[in-house]
Amino acid sequence: MKAPTLIVAAIAGLISCLSGTTAQAADTETDKQSNPCAAALYIRSLASELEKSRTAAVAALNTAQQDRMVVDLALAAGDTALSRPQLLTLQAVINIRTAAAAQSATACTQSLTTIAKLLHREAGYQWAIDTLTGLTSGANTKSALTVRDNNDVDETTTAIATPNEQTCKQALATAKTQPTSVNLKGLKQLKLHKLTQPAAAGKSRTICHVKCGGGGSCNSNSANAGLSTLAIKLLDTTEHDTLSLDPQTAGQEDSSKLSTTHTELKDHRHHLQWRLIDFLNQNPCNTK
Repeated sequence: MKAPTLIVAAIAGLISCLSGTTAQAADTETDKQSNPCAAALYIRSLASELEKSRTAAVAALNTAQQDRMVVDLALAAGDTALSRPQLLTLQAVINIRTAAAAQSATACTQSLTTIAKLLHREAGYQWAIDTLTGLTSGANTKSALTVRDNNDVDETTTAIATPNEQTCKQALATAKTQPTSVNLKGLKQLKLHKLTQPAAAGKSRTICHVKCGGGGSCNSNSANAGLSTLAIKLLDTTEHDTLSLDPQTAGQEDSSKLSTTHTELKDHRHHLQWRLIDFLNQNPCNTK
């Protein structure tokens, strides 16, 4: 290969290397969190995916402990190709490595335990929100009012229905055998949801009414009127917040206002956001 060709190849290789290290992975995970139930199932799968990180740390510790056992046995036997001073030197090196592996495994376990608690708590929040989504009042009518004098009262009742209650339960049962896939490199944010009242359009917030029937005037005879509760949707959901997992866009962690100006839920999500950022960027389970 001629010199100019070598130079061109070297430059192309350098550009490829640089682009490979600076390119940002595309966001592949936000669309998997499109509603409260999907978010709950995704967060559960995320906790399971992160748990896999523990395997490498435990394997490194097991390897170091096995190496130390071999050296200890060699020192006890005294019949090896290495001299005793050499074995003692090797033992010291392996002891240092074993201590480091044990420390790494401990840090890994503590970090994963903290994150798992926060993730499962958030999954519970999202599941509860999904259960209450579409909460509906029941229709009921008291057909003939009896009020005549001051302080007379007529009442009608309503039965609350949660038509969405079983949906996420069924999805969870499916997820046990077909969990939501998680791509950690494409995880840029957690998409969270909240309950909200339906938009005030038309009669969307009308929950009861009094209707004058066809039996005659309601001015002189209240029995001609009926009091009804209506079947309407009382609660809906909307996107509440996104927890950015990019340390550059998330800013800096500020714990000075926690538990003083924040609610418990804000505290929880603050901790969830930053424990995930720390883990994804400085994984204590990574033994490389």
